[in-house]
Amino acid sequence: MANITESLNEYIKIHIGAIHEFLNSKPAGKALPIFTSIDIRNSGFKIAPVDTNVFPAGFNNLNESGIELFAQHVKSYLQAHFPYVRNILIFPEDFTRNTKYMENLDTLLTIFKVAGFNAKVGTNLKDIDLVVLNNDLTAGIPEVIADTKIPVIPSVDLGWLSRRKHKHFEIYNALMDELCKLHNLDPWLLSTKFTDCEGVDFKNRVGLEDLAAKVEHTISKIKEKYLQHEINERPFVFVKANQGTYGMGLMVAYSGEDIISINKKKRHSMQSIKQGVQNTALIIQEGVPTIEEYNGDPCESLVYACNGDAIQTFIRSHGSKTPYVSLNSPGMNFSITDDELGPIKNLIAKVASTAVIFEC
Repeated sequence: MANITESLNEYIKIHIGAIHEFLNSKPAGKALPIFTSIDIRNSGFKIAPVDTNVFPAGFNNLNESGIELFAQHVKSYLQAHFPYVRNILIFPEDFTRNTKYMENLDTLLTIFKVAGFNAKVGTNLKDIDLVVLNNDLTAGIPEVIADTKIPVIPSVDLGWLSRRKHKHFEIYNALMDELCKLHNLDPWLLSTKFTDCEGVDFKNRVGLEDLAAKVEHTISKIKEKYLQHEINERPFVFVKANQGTYGMGLMVAYSGEDIISINKKKRHSMQSIKQGVQNTALIIQEGVPTIEEYNGDPCESLVYACNGDAIQTFIRSHGSKTPYVSLNSPGMNFSITDDELGPIKNLIAKVASTAVIFEC
């Protein structure tokens, strides 16, 4: 099978001017998020985003040039949208014992300081012009943030308390459909099939029949596209929390029977996500197997962006996983490498970042 992703990448390189013109017309005066990270999977026969995070926690993986480039973009972003801002508070998550997360905060602090701002990490809003959230609000909006008159970015409405992944991908797919129609491309090659399911209680086996039926339906839609493009793969889906990050509340399913026959251990792992929040709302999303490797291990890309513009791309690899499962789990490694597929991954990141502004 020809590598469709490589062909799409070449097409985008040639038509990048018209593509950017289309994308730049979409915000209509709205500000894109200051930060986004987009998880991208490349199967060779398609390439698509599988997650978009508005509160990234991996800035510690940036190299020196990435930090400098982020600082330049952050300075331009704040000068455009908050020209009066001098004193910035980075509002963090509440798990101080996570050393990698603390390194992430240190890097964020460096970015704002290199950009020329007075910045600190904490929750005290005294003498602050702008709050930059690095807290995804899974457990709710802290009172000090809810009551403040100080501008807070990103909007608290983009926290996982209210945000849902299926809504994001509805908007992303609509934008990609519109773009691809202009270029006579199949938007499925740059997106995923999905649906959502609510009212699931894994512990008490409530709603599993409905979830299983939606898994079957989604897989049938993927099969149709596989037949259309002569893809000889077994379709599968990721069943995962419709809110939240950190790879929690996630499983792979090849059929509805995988849901019906789920064992007690897996039901327990699916029952709750970060901070003990109950996992009752799910997204059933087309699984994209990855053909990319790093040092012989399966890997996927994480594009880190500012204002929708890709700044640096990480590779997440995992030596104990296969190309058909999530790589976002303990034992994963991060690296920065040259990537010939930069144009197509940057395009996906731009569309995903643009989709965010229409979510609230």
